[in-house]
Amino acid sequence: MTLRRAKELGCEYVTVHMDSELIVRQLNGLYKVKDAKMLELYSEVRRLLREFSDWKAVHVPRKENQHADELVNAVLDAHGAQLPQEGGS
Repeated sequence: MTLRRAKELGCEYVTVHMDSELIVRQLNGLYKVKDAKMLELYSEVRRLLREFSDWKAVHVPRKENQHADELVNAVLDAHGAQLPQEGGS
């Protein structure tokens, strides 16, 4: 996980860039996590974030982050997984 690696490298401040507006809002405390499957992952990420002096999560639309989206999709394809599409599409 990238947050673990950032901590290993001695980072004190992190900015998490994500294309999921929902998850960004959940991390920032604006929305609650209602999906039981996601709650465990959310809790782990929040625990890791607390290890930094400061952090922020920002939304980056997929169309503005195409290269990262392609990399993630390549990894997911290699493992037979798929990310849910926002907005149900």
